[in-house]
Amino acid sequence: MASTPSSTANATGVDFNLSAAHTREQMAPITNNAGFTGSLIGQALQWNPTQPLYNADGSLNILGNGDPVNPLAMSKAFNDKANISYLLGSISPYVNILPGLQYRFLYSINHQTGIRRAEIKSFININGVNGFGQAYYGNTELTSQLFTNTLSYNKEFKNRLTLNAVVGYEYQKFEYRGVSVGALGFSTDELDYTNILQNALQSNTFLNAFENPSSEIQSVFGRLTLNYDDRYLLTGTLRADGSSKFGSNNKYGYFPSFAAKWNMTNEGFLKGNTFFNNLAVRVGWGITGNQEFPAGAAQEQYVLGAGGGAGLSNVANPDLKWESSQQLNAGIDFSLADNRIYGSVDYFNKKTTNLLFNFPAIQPAPASAYWINLPGNVLNTGVELQIKGDIVRTKDWLWTLGANAAFMKNELRDYNGPVVLTGAISGQGVSGATVQRLVSGQPLNTFM
Repeated sequence: MASTPSSTANATGVDFNLSAAHTREQMAPITNNAGFTGSLIGQALQWNPTQPLYNADGSLNILGNGDPVNPLAMSKAFNDKANISYLLGSISPYVNILPGLQYRFLYSINHQTGIRRAEIKSFININGVNGFGQAYYGNTELTSQLFTNTLSYNKEFKNRLTLNAVVGYEYQKFEYRGVSVGALGFSTDELDYTNILQNALQSNTFLNAFENPSSEIQSVFGRLTLNYDDRYLLTGTLRADGSSKFGSNNKYGYFPSFAAKWNMTNEGFLKGNTFFNNLAVRVGWGITGNQEFPAGAAQEQYVLGAGGGAGLSNVANPDLKWESSQQLNAGIDFSLADNRIYGSVDYFNKKTTNLLFNFPAIQPAPASAYWINLPGNVLNTGVELQIKGDIVRTKDWLWTLGANAAFMKNELRDYNGPVVLTGAISGQGVSGATVQRLVSGQPLNTFM
């Protein structure tokens, strides 16, 4: 929705939007770390195919504890539902200060709540559940707010040069909290366990609540775009981003980028040609930052337990810094035969440094988690090809056939830190084992 006062339509205005959504999800008991009991797929693989799923009297065929689990019985015993509500709103007033010069303010808020109810009925032959029944109820909230101030300038000169410039300041804040309760041991299977949590013995219940440290990001940015005669296009951008997630010594990161495009079709030597309808060459280079990891990961964090006890859960790292990726892209866009055949060819070279990693703290240590920047680089290079063609193109019909291919190489380089084991597996006799690791000169998560 948008509203602009008619009396000052050329000077001021306001845009606003409000949207809400609700989703419901029924989740299956499928996971890759279910242990020797197995999840639904593992149980189906373990079940003897000559064994009936139902008994002669029509009841489910339930074996003894420790024996394979009837997958059909598991699907009936397991109930896991999630309900997520979203509310997104924004308001953006603006004022045209001078011809081509505009100031705009934007405020937006995104609020999400999620409720999850899960239960496993007591008739299933899983140790610890059989004869008891198990339930879980969780409620989480996520709120993010965004404040943006921008000043933009657009100017078209007589010599066919167009200029667009933007400078701005942005602030974001994220808050995340939740509470969960679970119980074991119910007197009836006729009711949903999550509706009768008080039916379980107090000694068989657990309660947990949390609130993540709020995370904040503030940014100053600028962008300049030049377009000459729709033939030469240049764009330059510079961002300075500061995040409260990082250590006190490295909160800010600086990320420039540059892009250029040459639209050869508009050149005199290609005008009027009957072969190419469009032919453009582009190149781009830039550095981007990554701060997608838990809030407060660079700080000391404590967990309060029952009875008031506290324990250190995360070791502080004041030197933790932004993960950054430097990428070079080059490509060609083309169309020919009256735009019936079109496509693109792209080459990319991406180098990622200061990899953010949750490294196990070297024992003895007061906590097990420690976020660091891994001493190494990840190199991704490759070529992507895409081509499409309109086989049938009439007033009423359009039939397009396309194909694409990508050739990529991934490699960890210059890593000289401790051995990092990944690819944890689970199952009878292999709990705690891993099958992958990070090795310099090999792709990430190489099987060893």
